[in-house]
Amino acid sequence: MNSRYLVLAFGLATLTGCSSDSGGPALGTLVVESEVTEGSENVPQFSTLTIEGLAPVEISTEDGAETTQPLPVGSRDVSLTYPEGSNCQAPNNPRTVEIRSNVPNTTTFVTTCI
Repeated sequence: MNSRYLVLAFGLATLTGCSSDSGGPALGTLVVESEVTEGSENVPQFSTLTIEGLAPVEISTEDGAETTQPLPVGSRDVSLTYPEGSNCQAPNNPRTVEIRSNVPNTTTFVTTCI
């Protein structure tokens, strides 16, 4: 019985190895963080994160973080927008972020609200 499991495991490992050589695009993920430095009493609960190639998502504005699904390696435009009337802003927004494979990719929006 142990032989069967060994053969099955070897077969799965071989198939996995073949699929990784298929020439598909290299992938990476991006962690987008939101940090509020001033005016924390006026911060809206959520903001909208837009990453080129993905649908916009809502994230927690006050010290929130969002990890993306895998993205093809390369440059992506990233923006964080706030609800109308919130008077919040983050410098360098939108920004271009380089997505690399096999390394941490992080960008932080430091937000000020008045």
